[in-house]
Amino acid sequence: MLYLLDVTPSYYQKLSQQRYLDITDIQPDDVRTAQDDPRWLPDFNQVLTMINVAESRSDYRTILVMKGQRIMKC
Repeated sequence: MLYLLDVTPSYYQKLSQQRYLDITDIQPDDVRTAQDDPRWLPDFNQVLTMINVAESRSDYRTILVMKGQRIMKC
């Protein structure tokens, strides 16, 4: 079963039903963990996927899927 930490309960329920992460569907509002410092850089050895969400109405432009089943918006 797909299990990602740091998503909202409603999005987690959706993931449980679909059983996969649809990168065209996820939005910043679906992710609870955020990095607000614009100068912050992730440890790219831990990044599995970068999802561009720049077209969203959010202040966040990227969702990172990290090793260890972590997900965050930045």
